[in-house]
Amino acid sequence: MSAIIDLRGNTDFASSPTRAGRRGRLDGDRISIFGSQKKIGVDNCLVSYCIDGLADAVTGSTGITISNSYLKD
Repeated sequence: MSAIIDLRGNTDFASSPTRAGRRGRLDGDRISIFGSQKKIGVDNCLVSYCIDGLADAVTGSTGITISNSYLKD
């Protein structure tokens, strides 16, 4: 599955072919990748000022690329 996700407002997106919507409880990360996602690309993002971490990949997620982005805490 591939997608371009526009995060300029409140956004729901597909995290798998069968599930779309919000993750639920926020844990303070700006970018959260979870649920054994594979081959994820995050491109052209400005990420800053969050409670926990700027980006978090958990639960077996692999093949993640963050490119052309500015991360500032």
